[in-house]
Amino acid sequence: MTKNSKNFALLGSSGYIGRKHVATIKNLKKKLILAHDPYNNSGYLDSFFPECDFAKSEKDFFSLVKKKKITYVVVCTPNYLHFSHIKKSLINGANVICEKPTVMSIRQLKKINKLEKKYKKKCYSIFQLRYNSNIIGLKLNIRKLKKFSNILLNYITYRGKWYEASWKNNLKYSGGLIMNIGVHFVDILTFLFGKINKINLDIANKKTLKGTMHFYNAKIKFLLSIEKKFLKNTNKPIRKIQFNNSNIDLTNKFTDLHAKCYKEILLGRGILTENLILTYENLKLIQNEIKK
Repeated sequence: MTKNSKNFALLGSSGYIGRKHVATIKNLKKKLILAHDPYNNSGYLDSFFPECDFAKSEKDFFSLVKKKKITYVVVCTPNYLHFSHIKKSLINGANVICEKPTVMSIRQLKKINKLEKKYKKKCYSIFQLRYNSNIIGLKLNIRKLKKFSNILLNYITYRGKWYEASWKNNLKYSGGLIMNIGVHFVDILTFLFGKINKINLDIANKKTLKGTMHFYNAKIKFLLSIEKKFLKNTNKPIRKIQFNNSNIDLTNKFTDLHAKCYKEILLGRGILTENLILTYENLKLIQNEIKK
């Protein structure tokens, strides 16, 4: 198979994030040849890939994945379905590109890693902040220093009443605030500082987490929230790290990093399950603290 013959199939084509992946595939001049979503509102596909096949059921979708020898299945379904959809994609001979969170637990992550080896396919994850130029610069700066203090992280993105009524507000389906939204900043802190040694929580509810994370060489005060009151009369998200009296705004270029993720994946340099073990260990530590 030549480089240009790589093709894509998409699970979850009607959602907001699915549309972002479709646009990325189109911009990279690749082909989306198959899609599926239980909700019949994927007409926008005609503007991108008018010849894209649409499977009526999930069963038909995976049958066609195997028949058409799909290179990559893109998983943009609700969080609780990721494990099943990744597994079925690998079994049917496709690599996977999965939106965050890859799966719901470290146990599932390790199972996927074993399936990758068994079927000789890869599961890549979309943690686009790792490719943010500011984060890359910060990581280089951290290598030069030994110890850090006075680090603040604010990750606030408002969600309205629709969120409370959706699957995203259901702990069983989404993994809760830390897994559904906070997973991005936990991954970045893991990427920068490694393992969390201890965490202290001052606030822990369905909408807000506030506290302090202690790493080997850093102490970070953080605020993660979907509450509007923290945005100071604006609905624009705040994703900032204050480090050594300077502000790093993670919102800048946040929305255009999917293309970078895809380019790295196509070059075989994407973020694999084995690169996420420590992130998921840190997530588990935080989840255990929330339960106390």
